[in-house]
Amino acid sequence: MSAAFEVPAGAALDVPSGVSGAAGWAFFGPQGEVVRVNVSDELDGRWQAAYRAYEHASEEVTRAGSGDRGAAHALALASWDVAVLWREIADTPFLPWWVLAAVHSAAETFEHQSREWNAKANAAVGVRSVSPRRRNGGA
Repeated sequence: MSAAFEVPAGAALDVPSGVSGAAGWAFFGPQGEVVRVNVSDELDGRWQAAYRAYEHASEEVTRAGSGDRGAAHALALASWDVAVLWREIADTPFLPWWVLAAVHSAAETFEHQSREWNAKANAAVGVRSVSPRRRNGGA
C-alpha cells in the first residue's frame, strides 16, 4: 500500500514505487482545507467494487424487505467487506489525524451495520443469540 499527499507548489514529493496512476481521494479538513490522499489503484479498485456490491445489496434489501434472509445476509457481508477496506485505507501512511479518525469512523459504522444485518438474517430463520445465564445461589 502506498500513499502520497497533495503538497504546496514548489515542494517535492516522490510517489513510492509500485504506484502508477494512484487514485486520488479528497478529504475535507476541520477548517475546510482539502487533503488529497493517493491510495494504490489496486486498493481503490477493491474499495470501489466492494462499495458497488454494498449498494446493490442495499437496493436488494429495499426491494425484498428486511425479513428476506438472503438479502439481509448479503447486506451484512457487503457491509463487512466495505469495513475491511476502510481499515486497509486507515493503514495508509502519513494520514492526518482527522482523516484517520474519519476513516476509522466509517469502518466502525459499516462493521456495526454488518452486525445488525447479520442479526436480522438470523432472526429471519429463527436463530436466537445465546447469552450467558445467571445462576442463582451458585447452583
